[in-house]
Amino acid sequence: MRTELGWSPVSRISGLAFDRAIAPYQEQGLAKLKALAESLPPADWSQVQISVEELEPMVIAVTAGRAGPGPAAAAAALAEAYERVGEFLSRSRIAPAGAPVAITREWDPEDGWEFFAGIPIAEAPASRPDRESPVRIGQTPEGRSVVAVHFGPHAGLEATYDAIAAYMAVHDLEAAGPRWEQYVNDPGTTPAGELITRVCVPVR
Repeated sequence: MRTELGWSPVSRISGLAFDRAIAPYQEQGLAKLKALAESLPPADWSQVQISVEELEPMVIAVTAGRAGPGPAAAAAALAEAYERVGEFLSRSRIAPAGAPVAITREWDPEDGWEFFAGIPIAEAPASRPDRESPVRIGQTPEGRSVVAVHFGPHAGLEATYDAIAAYMAVHDLEAAGPRWEQYVNDPGTTPAGELITRVCVPVR
């Protein structure tokens, strides 16, 4: 630390003593700051819309699914799962009430992805699905969550998750539930560059 000591001998002597006294603490603080900076994820979230929100649960008709590694396998497994849910809604004469969601159960880059695929509905039906049905009635995670908006192909979601991790580290947030995504528009009718995905991570 450099102090403005002026021309007074007393000021100069006391100022130098002050510098020597606080130098060890200043060095310790800089070392801690350096360690903190090096421990943070390297991702930059400045180009990603990220906020912390209190989310209300959505009622969903949901089924479990599993995909092998890779975006193509995930897309195929999701499509199959949504088809099962869609058939259930059609038979039950229940109208969808929102964009489809996917809730991650487990994910491993080598083993693949286990998930719940759901379609929001206005309310839980009076009669529950049969026990043999692969579709159940559930809800999305609720409460305080980090929410990011991803623009572009679903294959680029990893970069958005990296940005979320960096944001959470800087703001001292911890994951408190399964991450989930909501696919705002249909990849079957929307150009890949115009796709919008809401990525939600419950936190504490």
